[in-house]
Amino acid sequence: MSPFDAEGPSPCQFGVSRSTLREYPLDSPIKIQTKDLDSGVGSIYNKYRTRLPSVSFTLQPSMEFQMISQNQILRLVEAQEHRQLVVRVLANGRCRSEMARRVLTSPHAAPVASLGLALQRLGEIEYQHSGATDRLVCRLLDMQRDDGLLGQSDQPVDDALIGASAAALRGLMMWAAADRGNHNGLARSANRAVAHGLDALRHLYVLHSAKNAAFGAGWAIALWQLGDVEAFRKAIPVKDLLATLDESSAELVEDELCRYAHAMAA
Repeated sequence: MSPFDAEGPSPCQFGVSRSTLREYPLDSPIKIQTKDLDSGVGSIYNKYRTRLPSVSFTLQPSMEFQMISQNQILRLVEAQEHRQLVVRVLANGRCRSEMARRVLTSPHAAPVASLGLALQRLGEIEYQHSGATDRLVCRLLDMQRDDGLLGQSDQPVDDALIGASAAALRGLMMWAAADRGNHNGLARSANRAVAHGLDALRHLYVLHSAKNAAFGAGWAIALWQLGDVEAFRKAIPVKDLLATLDESSAELVEDELCRYAHAMAA
C-alpha cells in the first residue's frame, strides 16, 4: 500500500541506493511530513529534489503507514504491545492528531485504548465475531470500573481516562452491533457496559463542569469517537461541549483532534 493511501502523523522517508548516498551524502534521511503528503507526489519531488539532484528515488512507507492485519493486531495484543497497537491503528487512516496519539499512548490509557481501537479496526475488516475478538471484548469488560469508565480503578479523572474510555466504548458498540439479533450473551453484556459507560461520561461531564476545559483533549477524543452516536448526544450537550473545546488551550484548538471532534459531532 502506498503511503499516499493512508493517513498518519509520522513521516515516511525517501529510499535511496547506497551509491546515491555516496555521491550525495546526507546528514540525515529526508523526511516528508503529513502536510507534504496532502500535496501529492509531484510537489513532494519538486520540494526535495534539490537535496538529491538528478537522482531517481521512490517513497517507502514506514511501518506505521502499512495496513495492519487481523493477525498483526492479535499478536500485538497478546504481546501486550499496547502503545504500538494504538500507533498502528491510528495510522491506518484514522486520526492524524499528535495530541490524540499522545493521550491514547500514555501508560494509563494505552491498555484500554488499544483494545477499543483494535475492535474498531477488526470490525472494519470484517472480523467482528470470532473467538479472538470475543476475548478482546471480555478483556475490556473486565477493565470497566465501578463508575462505568474503563481503566485502572485508582486512576484519577484525566484526559487519558476519558479518551481511552471513549475508544473502548466505540469498539464495544461496533462489536455488539455486528451481533446477529443481539442474542449472544456476551453482546448483551457489552451493550450493558456501553450504557454504563455513557452514563459515566454524562455524570463526569456534569460533576466536573468547571474543569471540562482542563480535560479538553479527553473530551475531544470522546467527541471524535462518539460524537455521531445518538445515545452519547442525548447524554451530553454536544454543542456546549464543542463550545468548551473552542475555548480551551490554543494547542488543542489548533490540533487536528479539534477538527475531528467538530466533524463527528456536526
